[in-house]
Amino acid sequence: MHMPFLQDATVSNSVKRFHFHGSGMEFFGVFLVNIFLTAVTGGIYYFWAEAKVKKYLYENTEFEGEFFSYHGTGMERFIGLLKAIGILGAVAVILWIIAYSLNLVHFLKPIISVILLFIVPFVIIGRERYRLSRSSYRNIRFRFTGKYLELLLLIAIHGFITVITLGIYSPWLICKLYSYLAKHSYYGDKNFHFEANPVHLLVLFFTFAIGIIALFALPVFFISSYVILGESQGTAENILNAVLSVIWAVPIFLGLYLSIITWFNAAIYRFYWGNVYFLGNRFSAENYTALRLVGLTVAYGLLTIFTFGIGAPFAFIALQKFKIVSLRFHGDIDFSSIRGSMDAGASALADGFSDAADGIDAIGTIFGG
Repeated sequence: MHMPFLQDATVSNSVKRFHFHGSGMEFFGVFLVNIFLTAVTGGIYYFWAEAKVKKYLYENTEFEGEFFSYHGTGMERFIGLLKAIGILGAVAVILWIIAYSLNLVHFLKPIISVILLFIVPFVIIGRERYRLSRSSYRNIRFRFTGKYLELLLLIAIHGFITVITLGIYSPWLICKLYSYLAKHSYYGDKNFHFEANPVHLLVLFFTFAIGIIALFALPVFFISSYVILGESQGTAENILNAVLSVIWAVPIFLGLYLSIITWFNAAIYRFYWGNVYFLGNRFSAENYTALRLVGLTVAYGLLTIFTFGIGAPFAFIALQKFKIVSLRFHGDIDFSSIRGSMDAGASALADGFSDAADGIDAIGTIFGG
């Protein structure tokens, strides 16, 4: 595998760790204020709440003695949503008028679906530009330089191949997207890279699929066995035993399901960060194991349930901390060689489109669309 960016790698065996200094008790105050203000404002404060959470996470994440910073605001997100609703609303009205006038109402939904597909690359580009432009480390901003047409062409070509191969090509599509997004993500004037073997991701997908299929096949097999046995004996006793067995097996089934999902999420996280490079040096997240993640999820999930939601901020911080402190950077960084460069044109409009599209989709679902 040809990776020319490795020529920038430093000759070093040092491993740099990420640290997180936030705590559940400290975040609990932020959580309460966010919940209260979001409720009394009918959800409008959500955008400010989200910005506060991101700011808290960034400002408590440390790397090499320095902390990250988040510069986004709730007002930016809120205005972005209003603009997006206005634009999407105007487009929807115009399309409806044209479709109604030409008696093409039945084709309106497919047309809107196609338009939304063209919006997806715009949303991805815009969200990355906004997210990175509002993030900084050591007073140097991150930025994103991807272009709409490039990403649209990438998604169209590789998405088409994924469809005609019935999804088998999806790992290659995902790796292409990861590579494109990383290549156009910059810290100052230095960009990241993503280089991975899609076959490894394909193996993960197949293993996950086999696990899920086997898990759902087990209860069907046992119930069918009891039913067949009961019918052969002419009694309903075995059918009742089957029902009782299923009831007792529900916690085991949910536990296995949680374990498989968690294993997959942890594997994907390790796969991604294990193939990200900066200045020729790689990241890793080998400590982000499914076993530890399942333990945290179960422990804090039970805490949240038995405290009627009060434990939610503690669970959130614990999981975020585990994700951050599992990251490693292998090598040294000469920060004096990095020059700052800010993307002044980035806005929250793309995030607004995403939120508005989610809202439109939800409304369509509610009304049977």
